[in-house]
Amino acid sequence: MLREALRQRYCFLVLGVLLLCASVARANPPEITATPITEPIVIDGALEESAWQRAQVIDTLLQREPKEGAPASERTEVRVLYSRSRLYVGVTCYDSQPDAIVASRFDRDVLLDSDDRVTLLFDTFLDRRNAFIFQVNAAGARFDQIITDEGQDQNPDWNGIWYARTRITPHGWTAEFAIPFHTVSFVLGQSTWGFNIQRVIKRRTEEVVWSGYRQNLDFFRVSEAGRLHGLEGIDQGVGLDVSPFITTAPKRHATVFKPGLDVFYKLTPSLTLSLTANTDFGETEVDDTQVNLTRFPLFFPEKRQFFLEDAGNFATNDLTSTSGPLVIIPFFSRRIGIANDGKQVDLLGGAKLSGRIGPYRIGMLNVQTEERGPIPDENFSVIRVKRDLWTKSSIGFISTVRESARGGNTTGLVGSDFRYSTSTFLGDRNFAISAFFLKSFIPNTRKNLAWGSQINLPNDLWRIFGTYREVQKEFDATLGFVPRKGIRRFGWFLEVAPRPGRWYTRQISCAFDGNYIVEPDSNLLLTRNINFPCVWRFESGDALEFQTQETLERLTEEFAISRGVTIPKGGYVFRRQRAQWRSADKRPVVLRFIYEWGHFYRGRRDDWTARVDLRPGPHFFLSAEYQQNDGRLPEGNFIIRLIRLRMSIALNPDVSWFNFFQYDTVSEVLSMNSRLRWIIEPGNEVFLVYNHNWRGADGNLRPTLREGRIKVRYTYRF
Repeated sequence: MLREALRQRYCFLVLGVLLLCASVARANPPEITATPITEPIVIDGALEESAWQRAQVIDTLLQREPKEGAPASERTEVRVLYSRSRLYVGVTCYDSQPDAIVASRFDRDVLLDSDDRVTLLFDTFLDRRNAFIFQVNAAGARFDQIITDEGQDQNPDWNGIWYARTRITPHGWTAEFAIPFHTVSFVLGQSTWGFNIQRVIKRRTEEVVWSGYRQNLDFFRVSEAGRLHGLEGIDQGVGLDVSPFITTAPKRHATVFKPGLDVFYKLTPSLTLSLTANTDFGETEVDDTQVNLTRFPLFFPEKRQFFLEDAGNFATNDLTSTSGPLVIIPFFSRRIGIANDGKQVDLLGGAKLSGRIGPYRIGMLNVQTEERGPIPDENFSVIRVKRDLWTKSSIGFISTVRESARGGNTTGLVGSDFRYSTSTFLGDRNFAISAFFLKSFIPNTRKNLAWGSQINLPNDLWRIFGTYREVQKEFDATLGFVPRKGIRRFGWFLEVAPRPGRWYTRQISCAFDGNYIVEPDSNLLLTRNINFPCVWRFESGDALEFQTQETLERLTEEFAISRGVTIPKGGYVFRRQRAQWRSADKRPVVLRFIYEWGHFYRGRRDDWTARVDLRPGPHFFLSAEYQQNDGRLPEGNFIIRLIRLRMSIALNPDVSWFNFFQYDTVSEVLSMNSRLRWIIEPGNEVFLVYNHNWRGADGNLRPTLREGRIKVRYTYRF
């Protein structure tokens, strides 16, 4: 009886919270109707066609930063046209100081946060959760991405085929977009999309939006978008993209030619089948070298285009919200086609099905790799299904399978996750709760489960976050990334971030966060982290940060932290401090300095990082970074140095030459990655790539790798 009474009380409590969360409805969103046209539009940034003058005008954008809801300091006009096959958006950004417009990059797909820019958001399913993002800066550089679950997952590596041009004028600057309906997915017959626009005036660190100006809600809150009506009779064509490519790699005695093919077919306007054969990733950027001073493996992000397309449909976002060794990623695509030594394993082929069927989001993947020396050929399969619930919530399922042809070994996992989210908690606050459960299938294992839950109240003035996770010691996501097992973890984050409106200050945030990690069977405390970070953000865009951290580590076995330096097992308590200065990225010269100092196990460690970025104009970019870790321990001393140099030369938004050099004293490898990219037109590209590595020996650098390749891709749309 007592148990039943407690259960009823718990149910009433949960019901009360849900009703409170939904107590306030959102005001009616702003609306605009697209104007149909039949005449051609030339994408040149001029907005000179008469059709633009017939279009409805959005001219009321409000500040989200720095003054919530205040009128924009400069006028903006937005017009929307459409033909049967394309959507056109014209934006006029008036500026009383056109000479002060910040336009520092030409390169395709680089982050444009340092520039004056315009961003379009299209919720093509009108589900108030997911969106396509198209962005240009005043110089005409293009950037796009897919937003999933209102920004819970952001995929900036998605590359759609679309067109944009800009012009800087005596009155400001203009941007002209053309987005083929073939490029995006949508519900057939639905004439209304969610739509929003953001303009950033960088010199004032000002952000203005058409809809959703509250500082509690960033621009990627798709549910805050306005409405775009009138999209009648639009057509995707057959929905077929065929992209043949050929790669040439000069060798010592011959030149190797490797053809390949990618095919994308929209089974429905919202569901895409992707096929790849003889896949080549020769144009992929190299990984950044990282310094590892922990006993856990490091995370390196996926950079291969085939796996990045529609990655949000495979994401389990609340599981990956924690970084570092506490992350849990059930599916990590770098497990496919990349050996433990980081070298590429050829993919014979693969198939992917991703998109939507009604309220269900689907991601299915199957890839076959080729045998390479001691590495057997393998088959990888992933199924991810997620069903939308209510306004912003969801429940999902995931399954992964990894099969090796050698020995017939098969491993994998299954799991489910749930998320409830609202932005009307206690009126206009954000609130989310989530939970997950995973089970791995490894021969001869029993303790193979992982589960957890979390609560999150992410708001502008204050944020509260709490999490619980348990990973049993034999849990093994062979197609995922779980660096730490055999733990039970309790974590929290409490932050207050007022906006004083004085002292040249935009916002001051102070937080208290930490983790307790215990061994599940004995409840032995393994790790305790307590952090007190404070960040002072100035109106200029500069930022100053201080942090103090106390750490308890109980090592159950020794580990080598550097060459010749091994930390013995035992318990350690140490305290460290950190100070950081970041200058505003709107300037031609951007500086960043980090100094971290304090105790480290039984000794001391001092870390320095210095970085300078030079952006004199959109044609040239240079970034130099130096990092040093200086450890002095009873077991021995070590100094680790890491140097990175990035340089980009761009003739225009379609032709760029990127060079990346890096050297570290652990591997003693100096590497160079050079990539020339020519976008003949969106979808048709040429890459020239050259990699060269040298390794230090006896004070000399000797070449260990020289390879060059040319890749040409052409896309046929039907």
